[in-house]
Amino acid sequence: MHNKNYISGIYKITCLSTGKVYIGSSVNIERRFREHKNQLRKDKHKNPYLQKAWNEYKKIMGKNIPMYFGYMSLWD
Repeated sequence: MHNKNYISGIYKITCLSTGKVYIGSSVNIERRFREHKNQLRKDKHKNPYLQKAWNEYKKIMGKNIPMYFGYMSLWD
């Protein structure tokens, strides 16, 4: 059995151009970020608003999508 130290908790994805945020939670946040990015790149994300923002800014910015994937603190 592997004993991995995953970071679990609440996270947010922020569109830096608009300031809009997507809030989620996961037992393995780093894996979930990878899943989000893969789904967005494949145009298969379950959240249509996040997918639309990704698609719109991808047209403008090319590969440099202005989104921030980060952890949230209850003390911010």
